[in-house]
Amino acid sequence: RAVVIGPSSTAPPLGNVTAYPNLARATSNDEHMARAIAELCAALVWDRVAILHDDSVWGAGGAAAFLDAFQGNVLPGSVVGFSLSAFDAGAVHARELLANLSATEPRVVFIATQSRVQRALYAWAYDTSTLYGNGYGWMTLWPSEEALKNDDDSVNISAARGAEGVIGLRSAEPSDADEAKKMVDLWRQASSSDCDAGLAYCDADGDPTTWPEYAPSVVDAVLLYAHAMDALRRTAPSSMGDPDALYAAMLNPSAFEGMSGPVHLGPDGDRLGQLALLNLQTCLEGEQGLQSCGGRRRLTSSSISLSSTVMAFVEVGMYDANSNNLTVRTLRRSEEHTSELQSRQYLVCRLL
Repeated sequence: RAVVIGPSSTAPPLGNVTAYPNLARATSNDEHMARAIAELCAALVWDRVAILHDDSVWGAGGAAAFLDAFQGNVLPGSVVGFSLSAFDAGAVHARELLANLSATEPRVVFIATQSRVQRALYAWAYDTSTLYGNGYGWMTLWPSEEALKNDDDSVNISAARGAEGVIGLRSAEPSDADEAKKMVDLWRQASSSDCDAGLAYCDADGDPTTWPEYAPSVVDAVLLYAHAMDALRRTAPSSMGDPDALYAAMLNPSAFEGMSGPVHLGPDGDRLGQLALLNLQTCLEGEQGLQSCGGRRRLTSSSISLSSTVMAFVEVGMYDANSNNLTVRTLRRSEEHTSELQSRQYLVCRLL
């Protein structure tokens, strides 16, 4: 009956409260992400969809959630699963996975797999022009800059070009900027970029003024525990050692402001919040920073440098898990630039 708090767990099967009692998650269940992506496909009349997933609990569960939510035409034989351990051992290659998908002639591919696999897929798609170019689109359950980098943290140019235009969702930025700033200021005071100095706090991305993409939900997991324990201390101090009482306090409908927006759990212990709809875009980089993203928000402070351009995940919409409402700003294909990197037309690129 112990309470388990997951800062980054999103696998849909773990939402089963009978099998996994007293599980609280500081990030939204991927059922919400899958539902939002399926709704986007319906709104934009995207059909001829294929699905690729690994055999992890998260990958298989996310693919199943999308398949349940999607109302369009999933092509026969186009749901492709593979062994993650076989891929890591070299027994399964991106070449084979893309060939299996390409055989069914999809126009849109939904993927639920790890960043390292995504990197291989994007790179092979670009290098061989497989499911790449005008009229093809990629949607991912895990949008991450790590999918564009090699193991040594250098940029994989082929992967970056192959991933251009990919769509995904991620926890939205906090609505209370002042609250987030307080947390960042506290971290600045205690952190260091020297991870070998033996300090109590070490900044893993080398910049103590920024947060890696996974960090806000970890903070929110700690805050979730602190708020629930504080509520028990004030209202039922004799129950502070009762895990069921602690879990019930976490499900209290009163939300608090976390690092990644309001923290409010549903009856199954999964977070209900806002998810930002992201689009990987190419922007010109000039003396004043990013020039051609039109002032649109990037969800994270990181970006991938490509000569005089950078690639960044830009927010193009919002999904509210409380109301199951997806809001997408008007979209169009890019016609702004004609360089090799930017001439490719993709399904969603820039805002009007």
